Order: sequence, then structure tokens, then C-alpha cells
Amino acid sequence: MKTFFAAALAVSFATPATVMAQGGPPQAVKTQQNLGAAGLLGSFFSGSQYGVTRARSGENAARKGAAGAPGAAQSGYQHETATFLGLISGRKLLNDGASYLTFGASFNNKEERPNLTDIDTQIPSIGIGYQNFSNQNTAYAAYLTFSSRDSRGETVHSRRKYYELRFDVAHKFSDHWGVTGRLVHTRGDLKVDVTTPFGVVATVEPQTVWYGQAELVGNFTSDDAGFVPKGWVLNPILGISHDTEITETSPSTKDVVESGSIWAKATLSKLAGPGTWSPNFTLGLEHEYLQEGAEFIDEDTYGIMGAGLTRRDKKGNAINVVFERRQGFNGNRVSNVLVTGYSFNF
Repeated sequence: MKTFFAAALAVSFATPATVMAQGGPPQAVKTQQNLGAAGLLGSFFSGSQYGVTRARSGENAARKGAAGAPGAAQSGYQHETATFLGLISGRKLLNDGASYLTFGASFNNKEERPNLTDIDTQIPSIGIGYQNFSNQNTAYAAYLTFSSRDSRGETVHSRRKYYELRFDVAHKFSDHWGVTGRLVHTRGDLKVDVTTPFGVVATVEPQTVWYGQAELVGNFTSDDAGFVPKGWVLNPILGISHDTEITETSPSTKDVVESGSIWAKATLSKLAGPGTWSPNFTLGLEHEYLQEGAEFIDEDTYGIMGAGLTRRDKKGNAINVVFERRQGFNGNRVSNVLVTGYSFNF
């Protein structure tokens, strides 16, 4: 469950001829070059952790509902999913030379291996946004996205049309370290149809989500640490997130479910100029320190493994392909995500 504003934008730089003619690249490009070299743009644009968190929330709800049925199994639940996210995004540099308007669309398809509660999900999304790079060491952005989620299982069909407001910030505070932050708010009605021996039980419940995330990001080359290969950059990352889902089960009753994670990972990326492919590799650990709604499954710690390729041309247009696997240490939860994206400037 990722928005279309993902890592595909992380290496998109615009250099309009009108601005270049006035004396070099615009401020937006200078800031992105600075923050990109600091390793902050990947975190600033990526929706990876948010997507994983929201996907787990849906799995938790399905599992809890299934286990609550008379005579239902109280153990043996597992989740192994394969998700494909395709996205396309464009940006228009504004006259100030320091900010962009963004436009994008995406399609998310998640399939789950057959188990006690396997549910497949599709989420098309469209959205607009604003990015500001007026400060050499700081960037911020705001996005508005509209999505329609459709999830189907053997006896359950749920839909949710919702809007999403997202606010991002990135700040480089030293030569080797910086931070990023994110706040997400979504709102929409959750419609659920449950097939029973006596017919279909339908409910409509307003649902609100609040999500927050912060990451500390470092950057080191072979000049800083001898173990980093020459021509590559190492980005160690420490992060924390918190998710609150509020479902209005009745006019006077709310079901509040909270979850949260901490993680540590390292990404190794090859430095590459325009017109060449840049590979990257990621290894890390994630631990869910808060698991409300995760009953009937024993899994809270995951290994993170990822690899990707990026190619950017001289105009800043970029192609990105990223694969990430999160493997639960107990083998009860596994997620595989493949993201392909194309971003362009106009």
C-alpha cells in the first residue's frame, strides 16, 4: 500500500533552459544534489515503510475477523504476500526555480498465498503535490492523493475510497548526517460485505488513519570509511514509525488500533552519472514494538533485504526498479514487493 510518490522521484532533477541561461542550475536542482549526496532523497520520497505498515493492518483485520467466527481456528495463521506497484509521476518547475508542482498515478496489486485468511487487494491512485527546495539543506513537500482500495477474500469483500494528505521534510545537519520526517492522514468510509450461511452482512464504517515516521540517515564513501568500495556510497538508516487507525463502529463507539516499528538498515549504492544504471542493495532489521490488532499470529521481527536499479538521463527523467523482501524470523509473515516507476520533468 504505497502512494505514487515513491523513490522514483529521488533522482529527478530539472534544468530548464530558461533558468540555466540566467546563470547555472536553479536552486531546486542545487538543493536536490546536496540532499541526494547526503542520502536523504531516498528516505524523503520512499513510501516503503508506510506501505508495509498499512498492508499489515489490513491483514490483521482479516485475521481477527476470521478468528472471531464461531468454531474458527485460533492459531495457524500466516501471511505471505507478493505486491507489484507501478507508478508514473511528472514535475513542473515553478518560476521561482526552487519548487515544483507534481502529478502522478499508480496501481498497487497485492496477492496473498492461500492460507486461513488470504485476501487479494488492488489500489489505483491519482494525486497532486508541491515540493520546495529553496533552502540548500532543507526540503519539504505536501501531497493530496485519492485512492480506491478493493480487497477480496473467500467470504469477505471490503472497499474503501479515501483521500490522503501527506507532509514530508528532509534536513541535512552535518556533512554525514541528516533527518527526514513524514506525517500522513487518510479518511474514507470502509465498506465490508461478509458472506454467511444466512446471507450477506454489510457494514459501512468511517475510518481515519494517522501515521508518523522519522529516519536518521548517514552517508559515507571510501574517503570516509575504508570498508566502503570505491565509487559507492553507504547510507546507514535508523527509523521509527507509529500508526493509529480509528474505525467508527457506531455513532458513539470507536475502535482504535495502534501499531509501531523501529528499524535499522544500510543501503549501498553505486555512484553513476546520467545515462548509466546505478545498482543499490539494502540489508536491515525491523521490530514491531507495538502490535495492537496482531492477535493470532506470532511475528514481530523481520529481516529486510532489497535491491534496485536506477537510470537517469541528462534531463532528469528517471527509471527505477526496486525489490524488497521482509522475512519474519518465525516464518509466519513474509512480504515481497516489486516497484517499477518512471518520473519525468516538463
